[in-house]
Amino acid sequence: MPVVRSARRGLCVASAAALAGVLLAACGGALPEPVSARAAASAAHASSARPLTPRPTPAPPVAAAGRPAAGRQPAGRDVIAVDKCWTNATATSGGQLLVSASSSDRTARLLAYRPDGTLIGEVQNGRGQRYGGTVFPWQARDPGAVTIRSSSGGSITVPTTPWRPES
Repeated sequence: MPVVRSARRGLCVASAAALAGVLLAACGGALPEPVSARAAASAAHASSARPLTPRPTPAPPVAAAGRPAAGRQPAGRDVIAVDKCWTNATATSGGQLLVSASSSDRTARLLAYRPDGTLIGEVQNGRGQRYGGTVFPWQARDPGAVTIRSSSGGSITVPTTPWRPES
């Protein structure tokens, strides 16, 4: 009877390891390496004593200019879409910045930041002002990219593009 119990235990551990591998792979984790039932049992026993380390969070997606940029956000965070991130500033001369962004959380506050982390200002959540977005006053130079962070936890970085007249 002890041999049958040991075999069942090994089979259960191997099945659990295979199921965990499939679930991990479905969530974007690495594919499991095939292991024997005995190795799986010893690994399961040994790993229960060690704390789990979290996986690093990927950088937010960068959108193409002029198109909505709704990145894949971690669960529980809002999704931010950026329609415009236009400027008439250059690398050597200043100008204005127009940002049109919205959040899946209509009550969230959206803040715009330069690549060095300095605050540009608050972006209206939705279509914005007269020009279809929030117009920021004089910027000393083109920031190159703008990060929009939400009070609900979402974040996205988009490149700036030259100002375009709309019809």
